[in-house]
Amino acid sequence: MPAQEPVAGHALRLCLPDFAVPPYLSAPGEPAGTAQRLLHDSAQALGLDLQEQRQPVRRCRYTMSLGEAELTLASPTPENLDELRFPMRDGRVDTSRVLLQIELVWVKRRGDAYAWDGRALRGGQAQPLVGVRSSLRSVQEPLRARGFRLDEQALSGRQLLRKLQAGRVELAAGMRGELEPLLREPEFRALELIERPLARIEIYLAAAAKLDPAWNPRLERWWQEIARRRDTPPYAAP
Repeated sequence: MPAQEPVAGHALRLCLPDFAVPPYLSAPGEPAGTAQRLLHDSAQALGLDLQEQRQPVRRCRYTMSLGEAELTLASPTPENLDELRFPMRDGRVDTSRVLLQIELVWVKRRGDAYAWDGRALRGGQAQPLVGVRSSLRSVQEPLRARGFRLDEQALSGRQLLRKLQAGRVELAAGMRGELEPLLREPEFRALELIERPLARIEIYLAAAAKLDPAWNPRLERWWQEIARRRDTPPYAAP
């Protein structure tokens, strides 16, 4: 069925991933993280009715393709730029209106010799199999661009670390906010972060390509309001 275009008075539906990325996103059912508060408060300031949904990343994209959600969070990877609408200026993504920045990190088994110099891995297998979360393009695409072999089957950060611990992948890569709290649990004491982060990625409020153009002026004001509030309490990251 074709996607239904929003009409006047229709709430904008925001589909967020169903896992926590502290301090930005909380787990479903918990008090909102800083990015969630920023999105809701900035929408309210502009008189926008925002409804939040929490779903697996792949399900969010499917929901948007059906016209059952208009918005999500995404990094401007090549695939995402083809499928979603980001704040733009002069033909490029407008970095001044970024929502948040996230560090991507490597995780290895304690005792393994892997090190990351910012450009290449040293001290281990020449072409290690790297485990990443399923459907998380913001992690997968930078690694693919660098030529890494990926295992993309893990459905959660916990499952990803368990695969690393069991030796089914040589390294894991993911978002610091999700993986670092897990590494403090006794279950994963045999794992550790590689000291240097893999990369820093920018995350934006992104709209479905099929969003009714009537929303464009309000969406532009919303992106601007996000930028205005982003670095102020209580939204700025610690």
